[in-house]
Amino acid sequence: TKKQPQFTAGTSRSNAFDLGVLDGSGSFLDTIGGTSITTDRQDWYKFKVEIPSLLTGLSLAGTSIGSTKIDLYSDRGSLSNTPFTEAESLAVLQAGTYYVRITPDSTKLSTRTPYTLNVTGRLGITNLKANRFTIDKTSLALDVNSANNKVNVTAFQLENNGDFAANGVTVGYYISRDGVLDATDKRLTNVTTVGTVARGIAEKVNANGTITPGTPNIVNLPVSPTITLELPGANDPFWSSGANYQIIAVIDPDRAITNETKRDDNAIASTAITVTKAGGIDLTGNGFTSNTSVSKTGTVTGSFTIQNLGGVALAAGQSLKVKLYFSKDATVSSSGSDLFLKEIVVTKPIPANGSVTENFSFALPTDDDATNYWVDNKPAGSTQLAGFIGMIIDTAGSNILDSNVGNNQNQVQDGKDRIAVTITGL
Repeated sequence: TKKQPQFTAGTSRSNAFDLGVLDGSGSFLDTIGGTSITTDRQDWYKFKVEIPSLLTGLSLAGTSIGSTKIDLYSDRGSLSNTPFTEAESLAVLQAGTYYVRITPDSTKLSTRTPYTLNVTGRLGITNLKANRFTIDKTSLALDVNSANNKVNVTAFQLENNGDFAANGVTVGYYISRDGVLDATDKRLTNVTTVGTVARGIAEKVNANGTITPGTPNIVNLPVSPTITLELPGANDPFWSSGANYQIIAVIDPDRAITNETKRDDNAIASTAITVTKAGGIDLTGNGFTSNTSVSKTGTVTGSFTIQNLGGVALAAGQSLKVKLYFSKDATVSSSGSDLFLKEIVVTKPIPANGSVTENFSFALPTDDDATNYWVDNKPAGSTQLAGFIGMIIDTAGSNILDSNVGNNQNQVQDGKDRIAVTITGL
């Protein structure tokens, strides 16, 4: 027997070899020429496009192909004998059937020449990215009324790195404590409507296998009329002291564009803003009292007063955390050098320029940390340890924006936010 040549491609459009759906890359080996039959001096392939797609590479490779030619056709509603131009080949291909015709070098009609057909394509995508935006102020003194807390977006730049235009594009805005978009951030009500963002120039797979990078379509939007963002009021529980606030812009926040890619990575831009309280909450400890001699197995009983020196009230139910520590010196710290005793949660309202008093009664801790603290710090041979019990108003941990965090602890006066105490029975 004699091995017969194997052919992949068809010899006409009607029997074209089916490459399947355009989504990915494929290479197909065959030969062209070497026959006296004119109708056999063509190779035909076809592929389908089910949703709008991009043909990023269509090429021939081979050591002896010479000027072998490749053409792309479409039914265009009916079979057409006009091949696509290069620009049409790089444009978005709509749903339908497409045909590839290979014709040999005119000088090699009688020579069977091997070749490789390379086809690369992908489904159409958008890839929107918010590059940056500007606001008219980088700091704001918050008013209790949110209608007075306005920031204007003055310009916006976004881009589309994808193959397709994006329609119905909107931009939503959030206020964040750390610049990382998550469920703890607060969405502002204002939305920028962008409309349609044209596609960029997609990357191209060249005949030699190299890739020509794509070019994004960059859109600069002077925001007119100006988008006005309304930040929460000064008493909103969102605000907390010590946070580094960011306003975040998110393209398509409601995910209306279904073929968007890299949504979580590339659709966010942020700009920093510093917020303070205009005559806001200013909490400080006062009137701290307790029994001044306590057995290590005894109970600490006393009270403290929290004063609000600011012009904004702390609303009822805001869960203000007050932490009590024992310190062997007059400086009470939460850094770990002092012994944590108790957390007390105050939910009573504290009026502007007013105060509230809280009573407490709790047993000293008896866990290993406490035992080690007493043993490590009491004088050698002694059964007692003198020091201070002091309070720290934890507005940051309570998500309460305090206009003066510096007076939340260590007022350095007995009877203000600390008291001298001796622990006995050690």
